[in-house]
Amino acid sequence: MFPNLLIYGFLLLFLLKQKKTREELFLWTWLSVPIIVAFLISLIQPIYQSIYFIICLVPFMLLVSYSLSLIRKQWIVITIASVLFTLSSVRAGAWYLENQSIKGIINNENENYRAAARDVLMNKSKDDITIFYGYFARTPFEVYGVNNIVEIASGPYAAGGGSALPNPNVPLIKSFHYPHVWLILVQSEGTGVTKANEQISQIQKALTPRYSLAKVDNYYVVSVLKYSLKTEKKDYAIQQ
Repeated sequence: MFPNLLIYGFLLLFLLKQKKTREELFLWTWLSVPIIVAFLISLIQPIYQSIYFIICLVPFMLLVSYSLSLIRKQWIVITIASVLFTLSSVRAGAWYLENQSIKGIINNENENYRAAARDVLMNKSKDDITIFYGYFARTPFEVYGVNNIVEIASGPYAAGGGSALPNPNVPLIKSFHYPHVWLILVQSEGTGVTKANEQISQIQKALTPRYSLAKVDNYYVVSVLKYSLKTEKKDYAIQQ
């Protein structure tokens, strides 16, 4: 929440003005080095993702706590701590309960990988395959039990995606003869990744000669597209 950030920022600025101890300098180094190093590495290989900064949470909270301990007036400490606790509780509760009533304050929606994975698991057959764009979205689907995953990236990519992804392996996609291909699209990649829309179009065009789009299910940030092999309809017509 924005009010929390203002309070944390005030406390850290207050601490910066104080005389530094050896222990405090260690905490400041612990807090800042991972952020700076990640930024420098991202100039070459994009890795600047919030998930990598969890290591900074411990020194951050220790510095905030130490800053509170330096404030002499107890009523100020109690007020700040109470406000932080209240706002953090609202934030956490809204996130886990998916309370839409405070959507204007925080974004309490998350990628609905669970529902999308359940869709695939309940409707796919044993010979179907699942492919992904962004490619890295395969990880949460593997956690939820989706298997028969085929990697369609033509090269390596960052675990968190980054700002650019390798082109899809079009020859591989064109060679598919599976009964159904389940294409999982992370919709946010259409805006956050260079050439994302172009690469998604390449995947769909590579499937078109042999597959037809059978259904589309949209979840928050995630879309599930089922492609059916065109020859299935012909074989069924002959049997009839």
